Amino acid sequence: MTNTMSPWDDRLLVKVVERPTEIGGIDLPEGAIQQRSEIGTILKMGETVPEVFHIGDQVVFTFYQGVHIQLPETLHAPSLYRVLNADAVLMFYKE
Repeated sequence: MTNTMSPWDDRLLVKVVERPTEIGGIDLPEGAIQQRSEIGTILKMGETVPEVFHIGDQVVFTFYQGVHIQLPETLHAPSLYRVLNADAVLMFYKE
């Protein structure tokens, strides 16, 4: 059985991008990894999300925004997801 989820109203379902734990073969200390902002990819959008947002966009938001969730199919391979209000997005991110 496949679960279908749809964010309500102006909310976004975002998969949080994991931060690197090493750079150039050098392990980063825990304090260097923790930051107050996060990057995520938009997976689904509510019906009233502004038209500037699109599925697949990468966005920056603060660590404390939204609701942290873990989807049932990811309990054994943890991936962090967040449900955010559209106005919690600080900016778009492009590499």
